[in-house]
Amino acid sequence: MPDTPPGLPSSGASRLLVMYNRLKDEIEQLAKNEIESQELIQSLKKDISKSNRAYSSLEDELSSFKEEKADLEKQRDELQNQLKPNRLVVLIDGDGAIFDPELIAEGKEGGQKAASELSDGIMQHLPSRNSHHLWVYVFLNKKGLSDTLGRVSKFTARQRLDDFIIGFNHASERFVMADVGYAKEGADAKIRGTLLCLVRQK
Repeated sequence: MPDTPPGLPSSGASRLLVMYNRLKDEIEQLAKNEIESQELIQSLKKDISKSNRAYSSLEDELSSFKEEKADLEKQRDELQNQLKPNRLVVLIDGDGAIFDPELIAEGKEGGQKAASELSDGIMQHLPSRNSHHLWVYVFLNKKGLSDTLGRVSKFTARQRLDDFIIGFNHASERFVMADVGYAKEGADAKIRGTLLCLVRQK
């Protein structure tokens, strides 16, 4: 035990020494805790930095995946469009291009034959029949055509013209023969209107 300072009771010196040692231990513990806290903070900073880098890397990877996904979807759509049959539309002025009167004379059967022959004639000029959906619109002045057939003595054809038109229209849901009436250049007007509509749809 250290010497007691002059004038200080022995018991008082002991208490001070105990308090001194206790404070010293507490200060040392606080210093140790501070060091450990600083080490923990530095470790957490490193972990956060690693996490930020990992997050940034994941963001870059996600962005890359999104771009790749968009490219693949674009390629898929392009392939689907290539595989999808093209729509081929044929517009015919029935006043200027008259079907064979012999076919007209066969009525409905003749109309179906005319549609089939027309389809075959068009499709043979295409690289692949399966790559196109054919739509045919024939616009005509039915009364005018009937009068023309009468003038050239094609009376059977004149009598069976209505049946011929029915047969043509029944040959395919995409084949249409329509009467445009007496209007001058009515067929031309219908063709222009239909063509304009098709262009706008595209």
